[in-house]
Parts: sequence; C-alpha cells; structure tokens
Amino acid sequence: MLRNLQQPLSNGRNACLTADDHKRLLIVYPYAFGTGWVGATPRILHVARGLSELGWKVELLRCKQPNEAQLKPVVDAFPGRVVTAAFNGLYPALFNRKGLRLLFRLWLRRFRGSEDRKLMDVEVERIIRFVREGSTVSKPDVIWVVTVGFLAAPIAVQRLSELLICPYVVEIQDPVPHPGRPQLTKEQRDLWESCLNKASLIITTTQGISKQVETSFPNVRERLRTVYLTYDDHAQLRPPQVKATPDRMVLLHAGLLYGGGGRNANTLIQGIAKAFERQSSVRGKLLLRLIGAGPGGDEALTQSRALGLGAAVELLPQMPQSECDREMDRADVLVAIKFDDPQYDMQVPGKIFQYLAHGKPILGLMRETEAAAVLRRSGLGIVKANSDIDGIASALLELWNDHVSGLTRFQPNWEFIKTFSLSATAKTLNTELLRLLQSEDDGPRSVRNDPGSSEPKSNFCPEMPKPS
Repeated sequence: MLRNLQQPLSNGRNACLTADDHKRLLIVYPYAFGTGWVGATPRILHVARGLSELGWKVELLRCKQPNEAQLKPVVDAFPGRVVTAAFNGLYPALFNRKGLRLLFRLWLRRFRGSEDRKLMDVEVERIIRFVREGSTVSKPDVIWVVTVGFLAAPIAVQRLSELLICPYVVEIQDPVPHPGRPQLTKEQRDLWESCLNKASLIITTTQGISKQVETSFPNVRERLRTVYLTYDDHAQLRPPQVKATPDRMVLLHAGLLYGGGGRNANTLIQGIAKAFERQSSVRGKLLLRLIGAGPGGDEALTQSRALGLGAAVELLPQMPQSECDREMDRADVLVAIKFDDPQYDMQVPGKIFQYLAHGKPILGLMRETEAAAVLRRSGLGIVKANSDIDGIASALLELWNDHVSGLTRFQPNWEFIKTFSLSATAKTLNTELLRLLQSEDDGPRSVRNDPGSSEPKSNFCPEMPKPS
C-alpha cells in the first residue's frame, strides 16, 4: 500500500516546513477559468489558496478566453495576482469570434495539415514571447504548469523555466493525449518525454494517470506523485445537517453533462421511471436537481417529459462553489455520473471529493474504476453501471426506504475522507515544493522517494478493479 502523502510526515522537521520567506509560485494554464466554476478551476483555486495560506505568493498566467466577459467573478476568486495574456488559440486576434474560430480551424486543417501541431507551436511561441517581451509576471521560485491532456502549456513552461532560471512542476489532470484525441506522433511524444524528464516534480490527480505515465516513461518514477483533488474543509467538513423532508427525496448532480450516449443523466431518468413503476407510492416524491449540467441537462429534461415524470427534474445554473455547497447540504442524495467510456476510466471527477465532505449517500453511475473504489472506501457510495437501469431503480428505492425510515447503511469513513481536505493537500504540496527547492540548492534536480520505496507516492491506495 502506498504511503498516504496527506498524513503528517514522520520527520518532524519536514512536517513543520513553511514558506516563511514568501516563496513565489507561478501557475501556468492558458485556458484557466474558461469552463467557469467547473473543470480545472476548483483545483487551481484550491492549490493557490492552500499554498497562499502557508505563505506562498501565488500568481496565475492565463490567456484571454472567448467568454472572458462572463469570467470576472471566477478570476476575482483567485487568491493572488492574475496575469492574462491577450490571446487565445491558434487564430489571429481578429478571428477570436464564435464562428470565425471554427472557419479558421477548418481552413487550417484543409490546407496546412495538423491543427494540433500548429496550435501547439503557436501557443508555445506566444506564451514565451508574452513573458519575455513586457509582461508583468514576477520572477518565480517554482513554475507549476497544468495540463488536461494537451501539450502546449507544458512545452512552453519547459522553455520558460530555462528563461526564468527556475524549476518547474507538471500537474497532469487528464491523460495525455486527452481522451478522444489522436495518439501522440513520435515528435510530440519526444517533446512530452523531454518535458517530463526535465521537470523537478510530476503530480497527477489519480493513480491511474500515474501508472500510465510511469508505464510510458519509467525513468520519471522517482519524481512522480499522486495528489488527488480536494474539498474545501474550511467550508465543507461536517456541515450543519439540514432536516430531511420525509415526503420528498432530493437527488443532486453538480457539474457539466456534455450530452450524448453515456454523457448525460438519461439512464438515471429511466431508473427513476422504473422505480415509480415498482413502487407507485414513490411517484412524485423524487426530485433530481442538475446544477450547471449544460446540454446533458436539457437532454434529461426532455427525457423526463417524454416518460411522463412531471416535475422530476430541475435545472439550476452553474454557480460558485460556496453556493453549490449549500445546495449539496440541502440534498438527500448526491449523484456522480462518469462518462461510460473506457477512455475516461483514469479520471476521478472533482465533484466526488466535494461530495464526500457532506457525509451523505452518493449514487455513482460509472464503470468499475478508481472513482468507484474511492466511493466504496468512503463508506458513502452505492455504485451502479450507467446502463443498469434495473440496478439504478433498485438503488433509488433502497435510498428512498432509508430516507423514509431515517436509517441508513451508509457510514462515512471520516479518517479516509479527511485525506482529501484542502488543508491536508496544501501541507503535502508545501512540503514537496520546499523539498524540491532544497534539492535544487543542494545540486540534484529531482525529488527523491523515501529509501526503499519502489512505487510513486500517493495519498492512498484503494482496492482497484482488475482489468476486464
């Protein structure tokens, strides 16, 4: 079993490390906040906030997004300085309009070959030029680059680290290449390998991604860490309980549903309909709330009406995490839906960690993945395959009967859940970054594992399902 990175370290001196001289961290993610309050946003805010509270000066380098006008509340929530470059994407600035961007990409693909490669080349050069030619980015002690499966930012940061003479950390939130994208060409793979080889620390957000990286690039093992996504324990841990309403059970799903097969809540809607058929007394007493669901939410509403479920589905807009937490506290059951596609098996949705802190039952519709293992070990999860409509109906009736009786078989494993808190994660990252800087001062570039350790560090090691 892998040592829990988010538990107190046995070495008391290292456990008390603080950035008392205000070390500077530059986070680089060109598409930061483009998805609003979801996507990579919570992780970026958590890393910045947690390290800021431990004395770090954190800045963010991002690019202007097509929906920039709507993003001010998210940008303002960043607990540090935000430097926004006035460009986004491969197209010239005049083409930064909806519709024109698509036309430019189609033209590029038709007449100039690989869009992905051209996009990466242009973005890398633009980021380097922006920092070199008059940006107000402060000289960092460490650069932290985020990738969600794309190469431009990590490749740019490899060059930035040489320009700014400082080490860099690569955080991999999604597999590279991103699920659904073409496999890397040899040239792209060589660039990615070079980037990882020169990184002082490589952080992934799941064990599955760590194993993929280690399998592809075995020589990075000693610098590879798994640090899961987090919940904000300042706001979430053991919240005041909202009194349940026995004649209604509210299910809540928070986050984007992209729509299409396996990417929406349609099988959950069908499961609700099946539950009504089996136990007519439940009809009209289950309410599914979808927060910021996007196209998948519209599909769920259409499906509900087609099945004659009346007002069983309610759509709520995307909202700040603090407001979302309040909605979670009002709900009786929290719902996590993962894409029903093996390409997405390695990811664990960030909403799962936010759910855990509320100590409420979690209905997980997903394959047997790392995410399912997290839910089960938490003591709160009931997991069904997305396509198992009968199983979903049975789970809903079990949850309903528990709700009515006031009894439940779900008991939160708080010791486990607390390992995903923001405060625990911030301490872990602070220690790792200060060790990294110490190792830079001492000469060796890479961060070392504990003596005798043969595996990358991780915050926990759930019982993982065997490949089918």
